[in-house]
Amino acid sequence: MSKQTREVLSETLTALGIILGIALVVSGFFYGGFLTFSWDKARFCLGLLLAGAYDAFYMIHLAHTMERAMDLDAKGASSYAVRGFTIRIAVLVALVLICYFTGVADVLAVALGVLMLKIALYLRPAIHRIRCGAEPDYDESLAHLRIEDPDDEDEDDEDEIIASETEADDNSEERG
Repeated sequence: MSKQTREVLSETLTALGIILGIALVVSGFFYGGFLTFSWDKARFCLGLLLAGAYDAFYMIHLAHTMERAMDLDAKGASSYAVRGFTIRIAVLVALVLICYFTGVADVLAVALGVLMLKIALYLRPAIHRIRCGAEPDYDESLAHLRIEDPDDEDEDDEDEIIASETEADDNSEERG
């Protein structure tokens, strides 16, 4: 796995841990405080923990799948990515069904916990700034993937033409 992928993965998992910790603390207040114990509170917390574990699995599996897909040709990469997506969704469906039919964890907590990954992904740039003290620096080898507006190129060309005409006029005035 590349250094940049490991960095993004560690920052995302750190953000996920922070969000999961906050969610567990907040859920403790909704079920009668921290000193009381109830089966509903335990089921909800277990649902959050299972969802947090699934989110970590999701990110790690996604990172490995994308790293491997980059080494394949276009057709192989596409089928490999679809297969990885299918595995991740199958694990989520199995988790929800097990929680629903056994009643060991609250399904609502699992659903909310899966959404924690979205929040963690939005929090990742802040974690990066705290960790490195700077904006993420992107590898210049990926510069060819940036989408540029074709209109911007035309404006740059026009600016260069105008600048060269102005220089030519200045040079002719100096001579004459």
